[in-house]
Amino acid sequence: MTLRLSQFIPVVPLTFAVDAGLVGDLDLDTVITTGSAQQIDDLARNEADVVVTAIDNLFAWSQVVPDLRLIAQVEHTMTLRVYARPEFHRLEDLAGARFSVDARANGFSLLARRMLADRHVDVEFVEHGGVHNRLAALVAGHADATLLIPAFGSAAEDAGMNFVTSVDALIPGLPGQALVGRESVTARDGLVAFLRALEAGVAVSSTLSDEAGIRTLERHDYGVGAEDAWRTRPRTLDVSQHGLQLLTDVRRSLGLLPPGADLEALIDGRPLDAARH
Repeated sequence: MTLRLSQFIPVVPLTFAVDAGLVGDLDLDTVITTGSAQQIDDLARNEADVVVTAIDNLFAWSQVVPDLRLIAQVEHTMTLRVYARPEFHRLEDLAGARFSVDARANGFSLLARRMLADRHVDVEFVEHGGVHNRLAALVAGHADATLLIPAFGSAAEDAGMNFVTSVDALIPGLPGQALVGRESVTARDGLVAFLRALEAGVAVSSTLSDEAGIRTLERHDYGVGAEDAWRTRPRTLDVSQHGLQLLTDVRRSLGLLPPGADLEALIDGRPLDAARH
């Protein structure tokens, strides 16, 4: 049965598995999402089986879809950078500016809020959706600043935007994106086959030099984002307990931790265990 996957950017270990011819008979239907709001809507409507998304989204999503499960972590960490229009050079310059986010209450916007709060900078958060939309809003002047991964940051710089700072340098230890699905999908053979392919990709990448790994990603159209994708690749698909605690602490510090929230309780390791045996 086809596994329907929603993602923002390609999943790096799958790329290595494909390159090495190790995906077997995997039947995957992949779509690029417009944003996290679409992802949770697709999960709620059963229009997607699994999504690759920021782990922080689960704080809010699990209130909407109670049977969500955290299945695997597909990035070791993430690189997020603040880019702004030409007149802004420092975080402090952004006071009163329009800061574009995917969603105000969850995801990467929480990291931006923590970073800006630490520097006593108040901004107006505006929602534009996923990374493609945020870049477009920034370049078009509908936003003054936003968070971008390096591949899109290069496009922002080409359009005359300024690199301001790196979020992961200010908040180290951020966990990368994770694979999330509803409990009903966790027993599906298609999910196990997908995880088996991801495991194969992790194993392949562990044998490569930095140069060979980056070159492989460049062959698969990662472009200027190849080096960062290589750096943030997962060394294991196990969910980082430290990363979950960091995200919990960020929310607690902002007064946005939902009552009874427990990301660790959402982990379902059974599909990954099945893929490893």
